[in-house]
Amino acid sequence: MKTNHALYSNLPLSSDSTPPTEPFKILVIDDNEDLCRTVCILLRYGGHCALAAGDGASGLALARAQEPDIIICDVGLPDTDGYKLLAELREDPQTHHIPVIFLTGHGERQEMRRGMALGAAEYLTKPCTLDEINAAVAACVRRIKPFKERFHSLTQLRCSA
Repeated sequence: MKTNHALYSNLPLSSDSTPPTEPFKILVIDDNEDLCRTVCILLRYGGHCALAAGDGASGLALARAQEPDIIICDVGLPDTDGYKLLAELREDPQTHHIPVIFLTGHGERQEMRRGMALGAAEYLTKPCTLDEINAAVAACVRRIKPFKERFHSLTQLRCSA
């Protein structure tokens, strides 16, 4: 599969969730272009901004360059696995704080425990529903929103001083 570097913007969540006051930037890393496109459309519908990458190296580069708020990542990538990618993200001071949602065909309990032990925020197994993806993203948004708002307030104070 070829690498997809498409940038999508202005993405909304599910009809039962409150649209964010400020869009969250979400990076989707998956070698399945159709799945990447579908998840990006879902995110756009939810009011978020989405970036897409088709392999681990591109995903890591985009994470470092764009500093997304959330990453949705497949475990089985063509050039690496999601666990190694998550470990690299956690070792980098620039990306260590970004919540990662695994979206993968590896549904065994041992694999799920491995992902959670490495610091994954959520672990979804394929096939999953769009509602499950929305719920995982919404859970991450609820966890990081207070920090993002506080950071924004502090930045505003510094700029006006």
